[in-house]
Amino acid sequence: MSISGFIINNVNQQAIRKQLTETAELIANMISDEVDVYQSTTNSELKQITVSLNYFPSEAKKQAYLKSVLRDSAIYKSLRIVNSESEFYKIYSKAIKTQSTASKYKLKDGRYLVATYNIEVLKKQLFNPLIKDPREIYILAPDRTLITSHNYNNATFQKNLKHLPKNLIGKEPRVFGKVKNQTYVYLKKDTPNIIIIVNTPKDLTAKTIGYGRLKIILSVLIASLTVLFVVALYTSYLYINIRQLFKAIIAISKGNYRRRIRLLANVFTPYEIIFLAYEFNRMVKQIHKSYSKIKKSKQRIERSE
Repeated sequence: MSISGFIINNVNQQAIRKQLTETAELIANMISDEVDVYQSTTNSELKQITVSLNYFPSEAKKQAYLKSVLRDSAIYKSLRIVNSESEFYKIYSKAIKTQSTASKYKLKDGRYLVATYNIEVLKKQLFNPLIKDPREIYILAPDRTLITSHNYNNATFQKNLKHLPKNLIGKEPRVFGKVKNQTYVYLKKDTPNIIIIVNTPKDLTAKTIGYGRLKIILSVLIASLTVLFVVALYTSYLYINIRQLFKAIIAISKGNYRRRIRLLANVFTPYEIIFLAYEFNRMVKQIHKSYSKIKKSKQRIERSE
């Protein structure tokens, strides 16, 4: 029973670990899809803004238009026109350092419209369906700096960075890390160029794997105690009835033919003991009758003499 419990516990642990991994992969794919939707929406808006900018004759009117867009939309933190890609990358690097991100869209005059995004709006759109989920989710830039996160924990984030492979394989979620019962999953995207990490915290694994293990151990323990109790009860009744049999045999050997075996008969009493006691009592009864007849015959003979 203990071996069976050990095997069941390991099978259950493997099944729950696989389930946690599949859930983490599902969340990574879901975040990836949300990023695609967010990017598609913002790109469409930026394209419309770019087309509109081409119709404004003066720079002042373009700036006034960008300010009106910022006032009406909560998606963007800033909108500006820059002259080169190098300026865009400076803005992008600065945004990454402040846990944000930026993108560019080319204008007809060769300049670029650069949009810096409001990270709180991005977080709300990406993580709102997972607001009650205890998993830790990190979105990284290509240089592995943090863009945004859900349930941020610095210790586990640093551990994720330490175990994250140098060469990442994209398109599908991949399991990484060497911590037992704690699933790390990454998903590398090319468009946009980001890395999504989903980390299963220790508390969640403790509640799932640990709770399942505890239930199995308790089940095996209760079953073992039940078996021991039944065996102990069976043995005690068997011992008591055998003692009754011994006492009856000793009494008969001393000439007490009136002694009978009185069993504690119940479901725990073996049939063989009941049969033996019945036959023994019947035999003693016959002996007692024979002994009584012999005794009376002896008395008659004595009187005749």
